[in-house]
Formats: sequence, structure tokens, C-alpha cells
Amino acid sequence: MRIFQKKITTLALYIVTLALLTSCSVKNDCNNQFEFVSCNIDSIPILNLDITKHPDTIRKEMNKLYNSDLCKNCSLVDFRLPFTIDNQKGYLKIMTDFDFPVCENCPIPIRRRNNFSIMINSRNQLSAGGKLIPLDSLQSEINRYLSTVGIDKMGPENFGQVNFRMFWDQSSSIEFLDSVLISLYSSHLSFVLAELEKEGIDFCKLEKTTIKQLKEKYPLRIEFDLGKIEKNSPKR
Repeated sequence: MRIFQKKITTLALYIVTLALLTSCSVKNDCNNQFEFVSCNIDSIPILNLDITKHPDTIRKEMNKLYNSDLCKNCSLVDFRLPFTIDNQKGYLKIMTDFDFPVCENCPIPIRRRNNFSIMINSRNQLSAGGKLIPLDSLQSEINRYLSTVGIDKMGPENFGQVNFRMFWDQSSSIEFLDSVLISLYSSHLSFVLAELEKEGIDFCKLEKTTIKQLKEKYPLRIEFDLGKIEKNSPKR
């Protein structure tokens, strides 16, 4: 009898262990979410952001990271922002515009940009797409915006033209800004997953090369304004 009970116990432990291993393998397969969101391009410098600093100061620090006067580029410049993504340490790719009117040496750009503006004021109130909203409504607003790509004649023609432009006040909360960024990348990811599901594609089973192709088709384009709005505002 004791031998029989021992065998049952051993079998039960085996089943539990097998279940845990299976669970772990599923989680590892879904690491694609992290791979899709995080920027792992080593050539892009890392920006340790301090939002309490003046935008001009942050831009000077950006120049130092490239060891160059970025206003000579007259274009958007990429940086990597350290960020926790899917409980892992990674990087969000962000951009800053070193062009007119911030860079006065640059000509007035004649190009189409489809900006979805996200603004945080000193009281940590959120404005998205031109209207004041609670943070938990941001995902639906972003999803609505992404759903117009290639459909709305006044909107982006493709996802490469999608641009999330972010502005904050120096007295804004970094925790609130982080929450907005989490909502932003999560909304973007959810939209892409929904598009793949329509095609019957299992995102978690995709190879890294396919994830890279998806990142090119659905790029997460986040622009930090850093003073551009003030420069564009009418002088009093």
C-alpha cells in the first residue's frame, strides 16, 4: 500500500513539474512582445532623461551623446530611453526634431507629418489628439488614430508616417510620464496583435526575423517635443 501511495505521489509531482515547464516555455515564446517594443540597436545612443531640466539643456546633452551639433542634420534624431518593458529592462526608441524652428539654420521643412500630440501639463493632466482625457482613455484614442491609417485622406498613408509627439511641463511627474509611455507602447502593441489575429497569425510563434520585419512595417515613432511648441507659438 505504501509503495502504491509513493508511486501516486511521484506521478503527481511529475505532472506538476511538467505543467510548470510547459508554462515557462509558453512565457519564453511570448518574449516576442519585448522584442517588438524594445530597441536593441547599439549604434543609437542612450538618453538618461531628466524631465525637470529645461528643453534646451536636454538638447545640449543630446548633442554631446552624438559629439556633434545635431542642428546641422535638420532632421529627426534617434535616441534610446532606458525603460522597463514586459518586466524586462529594455529601451524605447524616441526621436527629437533638430530642424526649424528650433534650429534656425535649417530651412522651413516642406514635408508631411501626421502628429498625434500627447501633452502633460504641470498638474499631470493629459491631453491627447487635442482634447483633455483621463489616462485610462488614452489606449482607445490611440487605437482610433491607428485605425485611420491608409483610410482617412487627412491622416497617415502608412504606419511609417504615424508620429506620437510628446510634450510635458518641467514640473510634471516622471511617474505619470512613465505611465503615459507604458500606455502608448501597450496600445501600439495591442493594435498590431489585433491586426495579426485578423490574418490568423500567432504572434508568439514568430521568428525574430519576422518580428524585425513587423517593427519596420509598424514602427513605434515617439517624438519628444523639447521646446518646438514654444518656438512655434506666436511671440507676444
